[in-house]
Amino acid sequence: MNPADSSIDDVFAGIRTRFAFTARMASRADECVENLREANRVLAFRFSKLHSLLPSQFPTLLSAPEVDMALTDVRHALKDIYQLTLVGPDLPADPTTSAESASAVTTSSGGNYEEQPQLRLGVAHAINLFQRYRIKWEAEVQESLHFVLLRHWLDAYTQGKADLLITPEDAAEVLGVRYSAGPSTSYEDELRDATLLHITIKDYLIAALSLASELARLAFTSVMAISLAAQKQTQSQDVLKPTDNRNDIPIAVNTFLQNLQAAFLTLNLRNDVLRRRYDTLKYDVKNVENIVYDLCVRAPQETK
Repeated sequence: MNPADSSIDDVFAGIRTRFAFTARMASRADECVENLREANRVLAFRFSKLHSLLPSQFPTLLSAPEVDMALTDVRHALKDIYQLTLVGPDLPADPTTSAESASAVTTSSGGNYEEQPQLRLGVAHAINLFQRYRIKWEAEVQESLHFVLLRHWLDAYTQGKADLLITPEDAAEVLGVRYSAGPSTSYEDELRDATLLHITIKDYLIAALSLASELARLAFTSVMAISLAAQKQTQSQDVLKPTDNRNDIPIAVNTFLQNLQAAFLTLNLRNDVLRRRYDTLKYDVKNVENIVYDLCVRAPQETK
């Protein structure tokens, strides 16, 4: 049939099919993101209790079954998103729309991508789907990553290693998602980055900045928690442990944030969201420095 012979009904039947597919994709994406958001809410609730706990109580929080269950839910939600970007619901049975199968076709055909119009069409379709819906889950993925970084730092602090930061590769492994460091010379890696869910450098750095803000708050609230516990202890209640020194967390956070800021200064950040988020790190560092200074000034006076 020539293009001119197509009836209006035939033309609009194809358009309706595409609209229906887009609506199903959007609905499924919203469902996956809502599951991820719900798991993040549970983690946010659990870690919000951190600011009223003593340092000696951190291990109890970190080993709580609810935290492990929420992280498992996060992994399941991310896996659903990955599957969504891989094939999509009701996607036509075209093997080239799958990044992995497209890679296989390219390899089996000698990698001559430019001479395969159908492969180019399938890859373009997959890229379009990924770019269209990525904004739906991007912020939630960064939030999940933030909780992974926070949990790792708290665990390191309880072991006397508060200067450590989990690597992006290890953080992505915790979430069950691949980490991509950026452009690659491998066609397969480039294809996966363009079409499938993964952790990017931007996601990791934004999560690190969120961690900095959370620790800056912890430096303040930990002093309050220990001071309140000390008041209860004077009433013959055994509350404080030897590790509950009110100076320890502010000093540890101060060192960590200064090192983090120095590391960020080595990066050439563009004037984008990441750059604006980085600007808040300066205030976090300043606030923690003020807390440490105040503790240093008060300590000699309180011992008199």
